[in-house]
Amino acid sequence: MIRWSKLASSQFKAIHDYIAADSLSAARKQGSLILQAIDRLDAFSLSGRIGTSADKRELVIPNTPYIVYYRLQDDVIFLRSIRHAAREKPTRFRK
Repeated sequence: MIRWSKLASSQFKAIHDYIAADSLSAARKQGSLILQAIDRLDAFSLSGRIGTSADKRELVIPNTPYIVYYRLQDDVIFLRSIRHAAREKPTRFRK
């Protein structure tokens, strides 16, 4: 099961809206790539690299400049954040 945080959800929308200002088709393509990678986490929850601890992981989205930060707890995947790789990682994700 995948659960989206309010932050991850709003970041996904912001990514889409930012790209759509230039090209709606590009925004749809990037959004689709991100969602497909997130959906694959249901079957391959350990596919992201280890983050700051064993339960925190970072999924680099292929063919995009985005990283999904997520946490595993039991059988639930909690999406914490979606960020452009060029942006500095927030302090709370560095600990």
